[in-house]
Amino acid sequence: MRVPLVFGNPSFTVGVQGALGGANALVVCDVREPLLGSHLAGVPRFAWTRLVLDGAGAGDGTGSVSLALPGDPALIGTELFGRWYVRDAAAAGGFAATALFTATVF
Repeated sequence: MRVPLVFGNPSFTVGVQGALGGANALVVCDVREPLLGSHLAGVPRFAWTRLVLDGAGAGDGTGSVSLALPGDPALIGTELFGRWYVRDAAAAGGFAATALFTATVF
């Protein structure tokens, strides 16, 4: 999904739904695509935020985080890429990952 981002926005919100309720989750946003499994690599990122998802059980998990976008006009036209990772013992490698989402700063 592509959504617009306004530079300087203090509360750009990114959400996830249909995940494992009550699970630990991580959202990663960067100027490069966060590859599957790269969430633990320790490389610099635009945003890297953890939370515990609301809900209980498979498919009932929801969550959202608000990210502050710098008020730098040089960011206009920059494309950000993001992905959610959810700890799930039933998933390959112990983590489920969402499809990639992108957003362009304007």
